[in-house]
Amino acid sequence: MKRRTQFTLYTAATGQRGYTSRLFQEYRVKLGLNYGSMAREVSSSECAPWNFSWIVPNELAGMAWPQTPANLRFLESQGIKHLVTLSPEKRPPIHAFPGLKWIEIPIEEFEPPNMSQMRKFIDLCQKSRTKNESVGIHCRMGRGRTGVMAACYLVHFLDQPPERAIINIRLMRPGSVETYEQEKAVIAYHDYLRRTKP
Repeated sequence: MKRRTQFTLYTAATGQRGYTSRLFQEYRVKLGLNYGSMAREVSSSECAPWNFSWIVPNELAGMAWPQTPANLRFLESQGIKHLVTLSPEKRPPIHAFPGLKWIEIPIEEFEPPNMSQMRKFIDLCQKSRTKNESVGIHCRMGRGRTGVMAACYLVHFLDQPPERAIINIRLMRPGSVETYEQEKAVIAYHDYLRRTKP
């Protein structure tokens, strides 16, 4: 089904009949589809981390673990200044990239963050927003832990109810917020915000 959809998209967009993986791949690169939404042009020495996409353009991006220097060069080319690692089991090779500020908020896989961890992430995002600096966030696959923090971002900065924030993240990044406990963490952050926000 997916291949047929790609065939139709390629044919409609280019006016050319037929399907070749090379031509369609070139078309995807032109649209930025290989690199998540709204990715800027990349050079051959850059490669997007798997599952990269902008959640809020030029503010917050989510992704799987950036494994290679080419992944980190890609993040720099996208204007990302802060990289938040949520996966203690998967850390990026950040030492060669002084332009990326690295922050670690370790959360075990499939576990929800605690309130202190969510507040630490939101505080970083608040400071980054005042400086117009973009934040990238990742865990191992860019789904569960990344999805929770991204949903909390939508709750905090876009005033979305927690259920709507979770749905939006899942629409943008399928498979996000993987467990019931992770869903409850987003709701808990929303409730905390209602109690403490003036």
